[in-house]
Amino acid sequence: MVCATGSTWRAHGLGPSTPHGLRLADGPRVVTPDSVLAGDAEIIGDVLVYDDDHYFMGGAMAERLALDGLRVSYMTPASIVSSWTVMTNEQHRIHARLVDVGVNIILNTALQACTSSGVTTRCVFTGRHTTMHCENLMLVTARQAVDSLYNSLQDADSNHVYRIGDCEAPGAIAHAVYSGHKLARELGEHDLEVLSPQRERVLVRIEDFK
Repeated sequence: MVCATGSTWRAHGLGPSTPHGLRLADGPRVVTPDSVLAGDAEIIGDVLVYDDDHYFMGGAMAERLALDGLRVSYMTPASIVSSWTVMTNEQHRIHARLVDVGVNIILNTALQACTSSGVTTRCVFTGRHTTMHCENLMLVTARQAVDSLYNSLQDADSNHVYRIGDCEAPGAIAHAVYSGHKLARELGEHDLEVLSPQRERVLVRIEDFK
């Protein structure tokens, strides 16, 4: 059996710039992309989207909320919006789109904690703290694997239960595709845990360039 049960966005702020999470006891209402897209969280008032994931989700959610007529601020510890999308040639378009829909962009700023009326932030260069008002806080920081089914099945039959994609380790779509392809190629091998990955190699001879 193969478990591909995916992952969910963390609601406690744990991420690359906040490895211990955030203090969220008081302050703005905290939501995640999952809760908003599922229709479980209706946002009323202004919203701060905190992007410590740096791929497409933070920018996409900021755009979606702005198009819904909300006053949106996008904050990230990085120096550019959706910084990892530089690798996919999308970054300049994402930034331009957020400007077009009226999103307030705040760069080089890490989220520190929630306050009674908003959040405390920290400049990633100077460490200087500031406060910012917001009624809603969307955390786009990190995901956690949905692996409860895998764990329960593994206890019953550990030799025939595998997990792939985000259930094994949350990542990009390319990682999930590779994970499924890898398991399909290796399924039936004696021990998947110690099986060395097979990589195609191309032999290039100097004579070919003469």
